[in-house]
Amino acid sequence: MPGEKAAGRARGRGGVAAALLAAGLLTGCALAPQPSAAPVPAPQAATRPDPAGMIGADSVALQRLFGPPRLVRRDAPAELWQYQTRDCVVDLFLYQEKDGLRLAYLEARTGAAQVTAPRPCVDAVLASREKPVSS
Repeated sequence: MPGEKAAGRARGRGGVAAALLAAGLLTGCALAPQPSAAPVPAPQAATRPDPAGMIGADSVALQRLFGPPRLVRRDAPAELWQYQTRDCVVDLFLYQEKDGLRLAYLEARTGAAQVTAPRPCVDAVLASREKPVSS
């Protein structure tokens, strides 16, 4: 049956052609430009000071940087200034020196009162001051 052999060859060629076409289409998809998976860096906020570098700062400089504290506790010769965001608390311990109050120590805590690294909390307090006030 020569007609059957010819039909089989045609089907065989059609199957091969279809497979080659599908492979070509898939290859084209694989070579298509893919969106970058790398994260887009966030815009940098104004450079914020390192908390360790704040030690020794006077009260005027601290108020200029942080604004007025949420809480002030006076226990001579020291003052505790407290700043708070939704997620953390920053305590500044200032001591009286001959030229005025100066920062001697700072501490940061989470909202659950666990001591944490000061940098993220200080940055959060400073960032909260940078938000525009809506009217």
